Amino acid sequence: RQYADQISKRDPSHVIISVGDADTMWNPQYFDALTYEAHTKSAEELAWTIWQPPMLLFRNLFAVPGVTRLSGFGTLLFEVSGLANQGLCPHFCFSSYSLTLALANHHKVRGWDTDVIAEDH
Repeated sequence: RQYADQISKRDPSHVIISVGDADTMWNPQYFDALTYEAHTKSAEELAWTIWQPPMLLFRNLFAVPGVTRLSGFGTLLFEVSGLANQGLCPHFCFSSYSLTLALANHHKVRGWDTDVIAEDH
């Protein structure tokens, strides 16, 4: 609400929203890369694009139990295979991602569910 006045004056297809969990550590170059990607896509591509940085759950790898460590490796394999095989099946974003305000407000999307926080599903 704080920036609603400024944002309402801009083209929503050129406003990027980034969502991150409380423990997300964004790579210092993520937003530069995101800006570049957004500016090099056609309007058609940009309308339906969601960006997600790779999920690397290794920040406290050696401080967690072995089962949790194994889960982290499983998530890494899932993420890398999803990035490598996007032509075979869609890869769903979760936890940390970016999209245009136009996509978030699209009538088929209708923003976020107000009753459920589903970022970590």
